[in-house]
Amino acid sequence: MEASGLQKSKPNSPRGFTLLEVMIAGVLLVVFVILSSNLIFQGAQQLQKRQLLNEIFMHLDQWTEGVKKNGFASETLSTGWHQKQIADSLGNSFLLTWNVQKLLPGSKGVTFQLQDPVNKTVLHEWKTGILFQP
Repeated sequence: MEASGLQKSKPNSPRGFTLLEVMIAGVLLVVFVILSSNLIFQGAQQLQKRQLLNEIFMHLDQWTEGVKKNGFASETLSTGWHQKQIADSLGNSFLLTWNVQKLLPGSKGVTFQLQDPVNKTVLHEWKTGILFQP
């Protein structure tokens, strides 16, 4: 026995990691990196979508103010489909469409759709009702 408490290794004993252990660790590392990058990518997409929707709601706020000024019989509230080309702060172009339907006397329903102008796919849709007091 040595005084330091360390034992000498045998000359034929294996040292380090086996090739199988290294390969398993490599596969686990690759899986971890792929999953992490996927989560980061999805988070960035959600953030971009949230920013886009905030900008769209700012456009709708301006639209609503215009409707208030022009009244219930304005062109933008006539029954049927309407559309307006809008852009976000990055310069991306979108098509805002809305369908106005008369519900009851003094009220109209409006369905908004945000569309990709190239392939006309609906990115987001929401509905609201407008009530006017005489």
